[in-house]
Amino acid sequence: MHFKGIYSYSGEYAAAVGLFEQMDKLRRVWAGFHPMPPFKRSDLAMLGTIDRMLNHGEKKVTVSMLARQLQQSMPGVSQKITLLEEKGYVKREGDKADRRVIYIELTNKGKEVAHASLGEFLGRIESALNMMGEEKTNQLLALMQELSTAIETVQQQNK
Repeated sequence: MHFKGIYSYSGEYAAAVGLFEQMDKLRRVWAGFHPMPPFKRSDLAMLGTIDRMLNHGEKKVTVSMLARQLQQSMPGVSQKITLLEEKGYVKREGDKADRRVIYIELTNKGKEVAHASLGEFLGRIESALNMMGEEKTNQLLALMQELSTAIETVQQQNK
C-alpha cells in the first residue's frame, strides 16, 4: 500500500512509518498530560476502575478482578492498592466466609478526591476530542479499535 500526504516517508512502508510517527507524537504529548495532584494517571485508572465496577453491577471488587479489568499483573495491582490504601483512598476488607479473599473499596476520601480529579482530567480530554467534533471522534475510536484488532490478528498469525 502506498500513501502520500502527511507522512514524512514516501517509500513502500509509508503508512506504517506514518502510523509510527503519529503514535510516537501522541505518546510524547500524552506523557505530559497529567491529572491534578496528588494523582498519577495510574492512580486515577485504578480508582476510576474500582468506582465503575462498583457502580455498574459488581457488588464487591477483588485484586484479581482489577488485574483482569486493567490487564495488569496481580502483583502490580496489589502494589498500587497498597499505595492508595496508605494514602487513605481505598480500604481492604476480608471476606468473612473465605479469609483468602480480600475486597477493595473506595473510602469517602477516595471517592471525593478521585471524582474531582478524574472529572477534571477527563474534562480536558473531552475538550480535546470536542475540537475534532463528534463524527471524527467516533471515527477515530472505531479506527483505533479496528487497528488494535488487526495488529492482534497479525501477531497471532506470526506466532
